[in-house]
Amino acid sequence: MTPTTGARRTVTLLMEAPTVPPEGALLVRIPVLGAASFATLPAVPAPHRVTVSLGDPGLRRFVPAGFEALGYRLVGSHGALSSPSDEALLLLRAPLLDGQPDWTREVLGRALRVFSCDLGPVQLLFREHLARHLLVEG
Repeated sequence: MTPTTGARRTVTLLMEAPTVPPEGALLVRIPVLGAASFATLPAVPAPHRVTVSLGDPGLRRFVPAGFEALGYRLVGSHGALSSPSDEALLLLRAPLLDGQPDWTREVLGRALRVFSCDLGPVQLLFREHLARHLLVEG
């Protein structure tokens, strides 16, 4: 397989992936300033999970061991197309937002920006990012 074929395959898979998030979901942009950025995130209340994409693959070095055991799932890097490379995007689904107001308040308090995924322009702007997050649910 040539690099061109591999790249084309990745793009094709992302374009075919679902890009419409569940109703009421939020895409939350948080800064990544070092290991503390992830280590201090509160554990996701069971049975919920939060998907996380990184602005740059190099940010993985800041993700602590056991991060996924806290209810977070890394879905890769989203690149800096619509987010600076020193940030991460978290996809928060409505059942978690509605059922855990204290947890939600703590996470949203760290946000640089929050996007409602119910809005068409947000879905269009973050289409590739949402595909990464939603692909792991399938």
